Amino acid sequence: MGKISRSQSADASARPRRRPVQDRSKATVTRLLDALGEYVTEHGFRSLNTNAIAAKAGVGVATLYAYFPDILAMLEAYADRSLAVWLDIWRRYPSFEPVDDWKNAYRRTFKITLAHARKDYAYVLIMNAYGLVPDFDECLQRIRQAHVSAAVEIYEHAGVDLPLERMVAVARTVIDAGWATVRHAARSDDEMLVEEYERLIISYMANYLPDDRSEG
Repeated sequence: MGKISRSQSADASARPRRRPVQDRSKATVTRLLDALGEYVTEHGFRSLNTNAIAAKAGVGVATLYAYFPDILAMLEAYADRSLAVWLDIWRRYPSFEPVDDWKNAYRRTFKITLAHARKDYAYVLIMNAYGLVPDFDECLQRIRQAHVSAAVEIYEHAGVDLPLERMVAVARTVIDAGWATVRHAARSDDEMLVEEYERLIISYMANYLPDDRSEG
């Protein structure tokens, strides 16, 4: 993979150059971010660059630079856009119905996560991109922390009886293992294999979470 570095850009800001206000501008940004997602899904992070994304989006590179200073800013914008969708899914889905214990809560969350991962596989790859994209790890840490917080909410909803500090530590461990598992499961059409991935994660989580729902 070609290295992507902030030093390659004249502008070191990780934020978009300007925020789209008009519908046409919003549509352009959406097209650019969609093109980024398609490129990452097809090629990973190999040779990822602004020229390739502009060409895939069908716009000139000058148009891309009107909104984003560099490819890292685009990656962060894409990740933030996807994060909002994922957190909405994670936080709404388990709360629709009560759950008996954390295992059932995880099974339901895993299934909905897997379904969305197949639609937004680029985000799954981004979540597994530690060390692959120089200067991007800080953004990844922020995004993963948001997922950790959502996971803690799910544990609390499932009645996991652990101190908050312990639940956070468990969530961090499970998030790391979970995203790696989803990366493989989302690319498999073998339902038995997917179920095995689910069982493996539950077995892994059982080392950290209590078996019984708290009665308190």
